[in-house]
Amino acid sequence: MSKLAESKRSSILLFHCARYNPCTPIVTMGLWGLADYMTKRGFPTTIIHTEVEEECYGRFDIKRYLNGDVLVAGFSLHWFPASAEALDLAADVKKHAPDVFTVFGGFTSSFFYSDILARPESVDGVIRGDGEQPLLKLATALQL
Repeated sequence: MSKLAESKRSSILLFHCARYNPCTPIVTMGLWGLADYMTKRGFPTTIIHTEVEEECYGRFDIKRYLNGDVLVAGFSLHWFPASAEALDLAADVKKHAPDVFTVFGGFTSSFFYSDILARPESVDGVIRGDGEQPLLKLATALQL
């Protein structure tokens, strides 16, 4: 049995990446619904807006969010300009918390899924299309 399964981690982090570009300051509405959906089903979910966090703390540090309860780190790639930061952050998650499952979702992820999955060192999966049901199934399976 893996360390992840033994720990019964349950929290989910959803990242809206907006530090590298001025084009995507607003969190897509689907991310709010996804966070609500998962939280109501027993997976406490937090949305992290990287630009706002950087403004608040002076520097964005992924380690601030990777406590021992994180099961999944999700990266919203609705907007293509967020791709570079999302890929960099996924690599940072794997560097500091290799047992956390990294998943990408959103319109851009759905279209460029094969390119994203070509980075197996930092990306564990891509959810194509609406994410509620697949993310719930993924989180539930990771806890087994």
